[in-house]
Amino acid sequence: MSALTIPNAWALFMLGYMNYLPTYGSVDAALCAFKQTQTKEEKTEVTAFLKLAATSSDEALNAAYVEFEKLNPMISGDIPYVEPLVGFYVGCWEAWQNCP
Repeated sequence: MSALTIPNAWALFMLGYMNYLPTYGSVDAALCAFKQTQTKEEKTEVTAFLKLAATSSDEALNAAYVEFEKLNPMISGDIPYVEPLVGFYVGCWEAWQNCP
């Protein structure tokens, strides 16, 4: 299995995650609003990430976040932690596929 790499666009969504929920009411609606603002390249990166993340383990996802925060120390600890990780990403992947 390929190593997970968190795309910057996804990190920006997760950084704004707590702001998206009250505005849009659900993760699915927030993801659809987020997807509509992304470039074609960003959508491609996020699509590949979510597809892989939805079939990964919590350990692989945690490792990806640790690596991302090493590369981006200014946001270290700012990305909200959700549990269970795999369950969250399965839901995100399903919602992402259903968004226009």
